[in-house]
Amino acid sequence: MITAWSLSASRARSRRAARGSASGWGCRPLQFNYENHPEKSLQEILDRIQGGSPGIGLCVDTGWLGTQGIDAAAAVRTLGPLVRHVHPKDVRAPGAHDTCPLGEGCVNIRGVIAALKETRYEGWYSWEDEPEDRNPMEIAREMRELIARELAL
Repeated sequence: MITAWSLSASRARSRRAARGSASGWGCRPLQFNYENHPEKSLQEILDRIQGGSPGIGLCVDTGWLGTQGIDAAAAVRTLGPLVRHVHPKDVRAPGAHDTCPLGEGCVNIRGVIAALKETRYEGWYSWEDEPEDRNPMEIAREMRELIARELAL
């Protein structure tokens, strides 16, 4: 669990590391990303990271945004530079976390990727699928190709 103390300590360590201080965590800046799950609004997400900082951002899980009934593309546009990692994931419908292949659920994956491009996001995309009724590895290549196509890679 992230507490106000741990956020403050992480921010201080990140600032020291960015300055190259030996009392930081080495010479490289560190970044921590909070991944949304139970939050039911963007404000709740922002509250979790106390508005963010250079060392604290977000790992946006689009499936959990969909589960909570949050428009994932609009969220990405609003959160902008705080988005430092993305888990493209789709869910069948708001209210339950029943994952499905990208493009088959309620999350506008193409809209999310377009929003990430608009905000000049250049970080990682880590596709997630957590089905209980099938092996997600059977569609992994197809999902990678869908993301790459939308990114025009």
